[in-house]
Amino acid sequence: MRDNDPDYIWLEPRCAEESYEGRSWCQDDAWGKCDECDLPAVKYVRADLVQSLEHQLTATRVELAATRAALEPSDRLIKRWVKELWQEAKTGGGWQPGWDEIIRAGFRCARAALAPRRERNGER
Repeated sequence: MRDNDPDYIWLEPRCAEESYEGRSWCQDDAWGKCDECDLPAVKYVRADLVQSLEHQLTATRVELAATRAALEPSDRLIKRWVKELWQEAKTGGGWQPGWDEIIRAGFRCARAALAPRRERNGER
């Protein structure tokens, strides 16, 4: 691939196939939507750009899976806390000993899970 290759190219709408020249290619979408067939030009993306996006998407999916796995313990703690709080609220009870530690543990797990992403983004 050469450095001056465009990132995208467009192929003229399908109705142009019937002309003696066939369909033309263009670096910009010079045709828009065709008045005759109401079809747009077809956009083609350079293969190396698509591959790069696929790699980025794969890396993001891996990171998301790791973050979800790291957040699972805090999610369980928070669900347990909400369930216990709801039960107490239904029976008229108040705040119970240990709930504050459950909440703190949930936040610690969440912070630990999000720390790598926050460091990459320059957050504290």
